Amino acid sequence: MGPATAATAGGTPSQLRLRLPFPTPALARVAQQVLDVDHELKPSETKRTITVDGGCLHVAFQSITDRTLRASVGAFLDAVLLCMNVMEAFPATSDPTPSATISTA
Repeated sequence: MGPATAATAGGTPSQLRLRLPFPTPALARVAQQVLDVDHELKPSETKRTITVDGGCLHVAFQSITDRTLRASVGAFLDAVLLCMNVMEAFPATSDPTPSATISTA
């Protein structure tokens, strides 16, 4: 992945690409599904694309200014941290069957 590029006087949009490794491809896909739900607050100013390649989450940002790029990336990384903390606190099990049952009687 290349480095971030800054906006220029000619109006070139600011861009950033991130590569976030996950322990497994399945966890990377779960993170993508969780993070894709949270859309940009100003889609006319910032575009974000999330893809998965193996165990890596690839995120591309394109924004009209460095300032909006910084705000968007900061908010996204906060969401990534929350997602990873939840994955760590509640690890997936191989048995998807719930361990408790609810009785309606």
